[in-house]
Amino acid sequence: MKHKYIYMFYLMILFSAISWRVTRAYPTLSEIKEVSISEADSQTLVTIDLSKPTKVVPYLKGTENCIVLEFDKAVISGDLKKKAFASRDIKLGYISVSNNEKSNNKEKEGKVKQNKKVKAKFFFKPDCLPSVKYSKDKVALKFAIKDGLAKASQSLSNSLMHPGEEKYAPVVISLEDAPFLPVVKEIATQAGMDLQFKGKMPETFSIELQSEDPFEAICSIAVKTNMKFYRDGKIWYLEGEA
Repeated sequence: MKHKYIYMFYLMILFSAISWRVTRAYPTLSEIKEVSISEADSQTLVTIDLSKPTKVVPYLKGTENCIVLEFDKAVISGDLKKKAFASRDIKLGYISVSNNEKSNNKEKEGKVKQNKKVKAKFFFKPDCLPSVKYSKDKVALKFAIKDGLAKASQSLSNSLMHPGEEKYAPVVISLEDAPFLPVVKEIATQAGMDLQFKGKMPETFSIELQSEDPFEAICSIAVKTNMKFYRDGKIWYLEGEA
């Protein structure tokens, strides 16, 4: 009987050690659950809700008017993978996962470590200043209109890429592993275009382009992805391989 308790004690220690090693090797990931956008008179607020706090590294691509948030140890909610965002002060926004291959000593053995990174990208209006704020399980992005340019921007009909404007500003976009369908659909909506899809569509794509309007941007995307872009009556089609 005494030996039985000793064995049970050792088993408990063993299971605890295994549990600790598994937890260390596979930590719980934070899930990006929701993205909400609200607009005020002179600013736009983007709130990203997480299931638990995690490290977020922001960096700004000034020449592209783009802010990138890189999330450490995070996953994306299934619904968000199929969405792209736009608002009065945001030209285009999306969240994606990119695979960065990192070689190490095991590469000689035919093994390559895959480092998946979750990134949120927001391309904003040129007369906005972005800022980032963290609060436990939330990340808040604020796009505030510069005071000196606020009045001037209201007088320009081509000041941003948004369906409410009559004309669009030149667009510089650098997309990396962007979700194809939601991003192209959002650009088509901004162009006021009824766009239908035929054939096989890529899940993600990467492209760098400068265009005068969203219509021209879709033309460039079609060329880059070897797809046909044409119109039949009032409906436009983007066609991939059958």
